[in-house]
Amino acid sequence: MNIVVSVIIPNWNGKELLARTLDRLKKQSFKDFEIIVVDNGSIDGSVQFIKEHFPDVNILSLTENKGFAHACNLGIRYAKGEFIALLNNDAEPDKDWLFYLTDALSKYTDYSFFASFVLMYDKPDIVDSAGDCFSPFGVAFKRGHRKEAKKYYKKEKVFGASASASIYRKDFFNHVGFFDEDLYFLYEDADISFRANLFGLKCLFVPEAKVFHHISASSKKGEGKKVANFFGPRNIEWVYFKNMPILLIFLTFIPHLIFIFVAFLLAIKKKRGKLYLKGKFNFFLNLGKIIKKRKQVLKNKRVSCWDLIKIFKWENLFYRSF
Repeated sequence: MNIVVSVIIPNWNGKELLARTLDRLKKQSFKDFEIIVVDNGSIDGSVQFIKEHFPDVNILSLTENKGFAHACNLGIRYAKGEFIALLNNDAEPDKDWLFYLTDALSKYTDYSFFASFVLMYDKPDIVDSAGDCFSPFGVAFKRGHRKEAKKYYKKEKVFGASASASIYRKDFFNHVGFFDEDLYFLYEDADISFRANLFGLKCLFVPEAKVFHHISASSKKGEGKKVANFFGPRNIEWVYFKNMPILLIFLTFIPHLIFIFVAFLLAIKKKRGKLYLKGKFNFFLNLGKIIKKRKQVLKNKRVSCWDLIKIFKWENLFYRSF
């Protein structure tokens, strides 16, 4: 079989949800694809379950959890497909998901990556993500989050794609590089989308390519929740200071401080203030590393600051309540 698309699914203790996602993939109307599950040291029997029930799925098994970005990168390097699709283990694709994404790839050749229409599993008429946006406050956010889906049934250029359900031309990673593994968890997709925009690559939102997301199923409780509440505040700063050109830092820094203050108040209200501050402090500890990465990123910048300003959008910024 000619492998056109490689679908990469990072997994960490998601056996129950993963079974449903893999079953949905098996029913795709588009057939020329392989599935690669990168298991991040699961202890819930995920790997054995896949071997028993989905024997044709490729498994890359790690002995420990090395983060979402590392899992994506490992899968990308292993992939044989012409295009790379990323899918969360808690995201169930519509049967025509890959058909519409590959159709867009063939028709819109000036776009390098594509965002799916990610809808809430329990409320499929409500949006989780209609592509990603970046705000004048210096923060990435989900376009259309918690709004009515009917308002977003139109293909259009967006800042970036949520890694919960997206597709990339393989040479995208040759130009932009891989996901930043130092981010570990959260905002890896915002970081790579920002780099893509700096390089002049475009992302198209494809509303026909639907995915139904059990939102944050792996990070709502226990250790996963703690990890999210630490890395979220940390990685907001990481993405902002690593990628934002100096002129736009001058223009957005005051709004960015306002965002940080309001988000901190929300974190205190939800008894997350301590983790919030730990995340921000860890960002400062890594500032030397971020500056080195920043120099490399901006060295490859091919667009003007004005071009970047035009992609900034205003919308609901505080849905994460960080």
